[in-house]
This record gives sequence, structure tokens and C-alpha cells, in this order.
Amino acid sequence: MLGYPIEAQCNSGTIDLLTETASLLTNYLSEIVKEEPSPRKRLKLDAKLEDVSMIESQISNIPVLMCPSVQVFGQQHYDLKQPAVLRGIIEDWPAMKRWHDPNYLLNVAGERTVPIEIGSQYSNDDWSQKLMKFRDFIEQNLCIETTSSSREQRAAYLAQHDLFDQIPALRADITIPDYIGRTDTRPRIKAWLGPKGTISPLHTDPCHNLLCQVFGAKIIILARPEDTAKLYPHDHFILSNTSQVDARRVDYERFPLAREVSFHRLTLRRGEVLYIPPKWWHYVESLSPSFSVSFWFE
Repeated sequence: MLGYPIEAQCNSGTIDLLTETASLLTNYLSEIVKEEPSPRKRLKLDAKLEDVSMIESQISNIPVLMCPSVQVFGQQHYDLKQPAVLRGIIEDWPAMKRWHDPNYLLNVAGERTVPIEIGSQYSNDDWSQKLMKFRDFIEQNLCIETTSSSREQRAAYLAQHDLFDQIPALRADITIPDYIGRTDTRPRIKAWLGPKGTISPLHTDPCHNLLCQVFGAKIIILARPEDTAKLYPHDHFILSNTSQVDARRVDYERFPLAREVSFHRLTLRRGEVLYIPPKWWHYVESLSPSFSVSFWFE
């Protein structure tokens, strides 16, 4: 029931058969669970997102584009490696109407096993991973009925996971944006699902990224690749793409060169997509329960 990366060991026909079998088992188990009625779950979405006003008061010069053409996006952003916020390009996803309902997520994937990050962020010493049922993760971290009684538990985050290979029903709820097909027809699609307060520390990725916000909101802080030396990357090769600087609360005494960095701050909201070019530094923090989809492409 766990989505193991088996592509290198099996042909496509075998993979399709295994995926279909897992889906049938999931549906069967979901029907068993339904035989024992339980109250409908409600997502813990804050009516008033904290810290949004603070972020919006800091002017960002990242352009906001409404449904740009593939040509405009390619020439003005992809080719020049300049970030942008895109609006109006994922509103027709079925996910936009379905995923904010935890009951839907539980029905299609509740019995599957997923890897969960435990701890405030992966660069900290207290970080770890564990396997959980998708149902347990959602009920313990995202639902009003349970999160209020578990406030002391450590942050849990389904991060950078191939959830859509594992759960075809969720993959069917999204479509690949046209901007990707210009250069890459097989993007890597990752899921990011977690409660308020989950953090990805300031880091870089080697490829292009379209970060799509399905529900919730996130603080995003960007910095240019040219500022790498001023952002004090970790020395260890495993974390060499991750900064020691806390972009939200910079310690300028410890990291004096960071004073010379021009950070770009924005809030990514439901239905918005952020284009992050390769090697741009980015810090991400959830302001509420949040589900994002990232498309990594060449």
C-alpha cells in the first residue's frame, strides 16, 4: 500500500497492474470503513490568516500575471529565469473543489501508507520521518475535531512525496500546466500537505518549479542565485543547497553578509501559482492547513 519507486524494476504494464490493484484494495477498505458511520471531518482552515498583513506590507516586486500566454511566460520568465505569480491557470482543476474536504481525501486515499516528516524543518537536528496511514495523518493534523486536542504534538508534514503516482484518483484531479509542455512533457509532480506552521527552510532546487496552491496560504521568501555566498549554505554536502539563514528572522550578527541580500516576500494564496526558476533560493511556511502541488521540470 506504500508508493515505492518501482519504475526501475518493473515494466509499465506491471506498474499499471500494481497501481490498479492498490486502488481496488483502497476502495474496498474504504467501503469497510464506511460501514461504521462517523461524523464528517472538517478542515481546520483559519478564517483570518495570521501574519498575512505583515507580509503584504512588505512590497514585493515579483510580477503577478493573469493567465499569461505560453509565449509571454517563456520569453519573459522561463528564458530569463525570473520568478512570477500566475493567476487563473488552475481554477478549473477538480482538486480546487474537492481537496479542501478531508472526507474526500480520506475516501480516495485514507487506507494508503505515506512517509511523513516529523519536526519543525528538515535542517534541524530533531527532524525525523515515519510511515503513517494517510487517514491518521489527516485526522491528527488537519481536522478541527482532533487538532485541538493534540496541540503539543510535533509538526508533521507530507512533503515532496510522489503521492500522485501512488493515488491515481488524486492525479486525475489535476492537469499539467501548458507552460511546462513547452520544454518538458514529463515533469516530476510532488505533493505538500500539512498543518499551519510547516516550514521548508531557505534552499535551492536545480530545476524549474511551478508551485500550485490548492488550499490554504503560504509565506514565500525568495533570493537570487547571485546571493548564494551571502546566504551561508551548510558545509555538509547533503545540505549544501540549504542556507543556515532563517529567512523569516535573519540573525544579522551571526550572518552579516545577509544584510546585502534583497529578499522578495509574498503570500501565495489559494488558486495562485508561483514560478520559481532554477537555483533561486526560497523559504516556504504555511499560514494555515495547506495543500500544494509542485511541478519540477527542465
